[in-house]
Amino acid sequence: MNKPTIPAAITESTISGWGFTKNTGDYTKPSTGIPKSDLATAVQTSLGKADTALQSESDPTVPSYVKSITQQDINNWNAKLGDIDDILDSESTNPVENQAIYNELYELSADNNGHEYVDLGLPSGTLWATTNVGATNPEDYGSYFAWGETETKTNYWNTYKYGTSSSNFTKYNSTDGLTTLEAEDDAAHVLWGGSWQIPTETQIQELIDNCTWVWGKVNGKNGYTISGNGNSIFLPAAGYRGESLNSAGSSGKYWSS
Repeated sequence: MNKPTIPAAITESTISGWGFTKNTGDYTKPSTGIPKSDLATAVQTSLGKADTALQSESDPTVPSYVKSITQQDINNWNAKLGDIDDILDSESTNPVENQAIYNELYELSADNNGHEYVDLGLPSGTLWATTNVGATNPEDYGSYFAWGETETKTNYWNTYKYGTSSSNFTKYNSTDGLTTLEAEDDAAHVLWGGSWQIPTETQIQELIDNCTWVWGKVNGKNGYTISGNGNSIFLPAAGYRGESLNSAGSSGKYWSS
């Protein structure tokens, strides 16, 4: 290929003679700024994300709790996810350890449906609610239920859901062999949801064997303060119901499941 002779001065006609076309385009920035459409696609995408983030600050449809999320919140959530991974990776086969693992997951996920619980340091790791079902405060008596029923009422025997005598029970009898409440008949589970349940006989015995029980008053109501692991619950002397309320203030009867 023969190179053209380079002239002393290069003009537009010189460049054209070499077979090149001058790019005569130029760009004048508009007074209102550069339109996004004039930018590269990748840049437009990044700016779009930035616009979305900025708009969320003033957009009334974005919840305030979303606007208030900080980087530290995100870091904390990521840390909790890491804790869950560690717990699951432990692959424990010990029932007590499994209960402890469940409790950790339960606490991390806040699966208490708005009802408070405490850790009394029990060997099984069972967590106990701070109030009775239907109560607002620890000393409140709460709701009264027939065993296996999930609604309160005024007469608790003649209207029993599963029969009026042990000889004609339609469920939890010698035929079906059921001796522990199913979830659909557990008032704590039905009314509170999540993993709440009426305690088993074993769990109640564990509470008796491993905690300190002191009779006294809380806000004028008699009952037992049950303590362990630096925490406590209060079981008020709520009495019991048949056709009327009996022994309230002097004793209390609590169902196991």
